Amino acid sequence: MTPREVIRAIKQPTGDIGAVFYFHPATLEKGKELGLDGFRFYFLGRGGVLGDVEPAVVHSAFGYFNPDLLAKMWNSGKERVTPRDAARAYIGCCHDVGRAKLASLDGLDAYVDAATAVIDAVDGGALALFSGVRAEPVPDDTPAAAIHQAMVLRELRGSAHLAAVAAVGLSTQVAHAIKRPDDLAMFGYEEPPAVTDADLVLGRLDPDHFAGGSIRLDPLASRRALVDDIGTALGMDEQTAAFGVAEVVDLMPHGDRRADVVRRVRGIEGTVRMEQVLRIRFDYADAVPWIRQSKSQSGPGEHDHALIAVAGPDSVVVRGPRLRAQDHS
Repeated sequence: MTPREVIRAIKQPTGDIGAVFYFHPATLEKGKELGLDGFRFYFLGRGGVLGDVEPAVVHSAFGYFNPDLLAKMWNSGKERVTPRDAARAYIGCCHDVGRAKLASLDGLDAYVDAATAVIDAVDGGALALFSGVRAEPVPDDTPAAAIHQAMVLRELRGSAHLAAVAAVGLSTQVAHAIKRPDDLAMFGYEEPPAVTDADLVLGRLDPDHFAGGSIRLDPLASRRALVDDIGTALGMDEQTAAFGVAEVVDLMPHGDRRADVVRRVRGIEGTVRMEQVLRIRFDYADAVPWIRQSKSQSGPGEHDHALIAVAGPDSVVVRGPRLRAQDHS
C-alpha cells in the first residue's frame, strides 16, 4: 500500500477508536463524580492538557466550536475542577475503556509500536492540542497503551486538519458547516455561515465533496460570477476578487437637526486593500474648499484626525482614522 492508501484506510478507524471513550457511560459517570456533566468534562478533559488558560487559547486549539459556547463550558467547568486534574481524569477514562474493550485482541503490541513511531516522528509546531496530549504518560499495559496512542493519533489528525484549514484562509465555522452541516446546533451555532463563490475559487472547498458529497459545485460558474459581478467592474481577475470580503455601509442619521453621513467599513474575511477618496465641493460643485487637517477631539486613537473643509459660508468636518488632506480633497 502507498502512504496515501494507508492513511485513507486508517483515518476513520483511528478517529473512531481515539474518541470512543468521550461520552462512554463510564466516562460520564466519572464526570458526575467530579461535578461535571458530559459536555463540560469533554471540553475540560480534552483541553486541560493546555493548562489553566483563557478560553480563547482553548478555542485556538479546538476550532470549530462557537467561541461563546466553549468559553461558557470551559469557565464554568474549571470552577469545579482544575483543567489539569480534569485532563488526567479524562485520559484515565480512556485507559479504562481500552482495558475493558481491547484486552482480548491480538496484535496490540505491534500497533502500539507502529503508532508510537509515527507520534514520535511528528514536529509538534502549530499542533498545540496534539503536543499537549502527546506529553502525557503512556500506560505500561498494552490495552491501555493502544487506546492511548489511538487518542494521540486522533488529536494529531485534528490538529493538522485545523492548521490546514487556517492555512487556506477558511474559518473553522465555515469548514465545519461544509463538512457537517447537520451538526451546527451541537457546536453552538444558530445560523449556518455564508459559503461563497470565493471559497471555491480559492481552493478552500472541494467541489466533489461539499456537504459530505451530497452537493456538486461548479468551479467555472463561481469564477464567472466573480469576474462578471466584481472583477470586471474593478479591473480584477477572479483570484484577486475572491481574496477578501468587506462590508461598506453608508447611512444618514436623522432627528438631531444635523446633516451627518456615517460610513462603516467592516472586514468580513480575508484581506481587502481599501482606499477612500473624498472630494468635497460646494455650491453644486462650483466652489472648491480650503481644507486643513487637525487632531480630532472625538477620536480615541493616535491616528484619528479631522479634515475641515471651508468655502465661504459652507463647511464640512470629516472625522475618522488615517485621514490626510491632499490637493483640495
